Amino acid sequence: MNVLVVDASVVVMWLLPDRNEEDTPIALQILDGIRSAEIDLMQPVHWLIEAIAVVARISPHTAERQAVALHALEIPVMDS
Repeated sequence: MNVLVVDASVVVMWLLPDRNEEDTPIALQILDGIRSAEIDLMQPVHWLIEAIAVVARISPHTAERQAVALHALEIPVMDS
């Protein structure tokens, strides 16, 4: 099992894939791996706030919905 910690920029690519950033295909492959349980995701305590802050700046009209969706993923958090 692969365990990853992803940067907020990767999370933003999951939420806003239509921005067509260079690494969007890789970010979406990571998301597929998480969904298929091939990849375990572990995040620092600030990951959700950091990702949503970026989304709120880029796409303020979707930020609340995106925050709810990310929180629903129940991604394990490292607090040490």
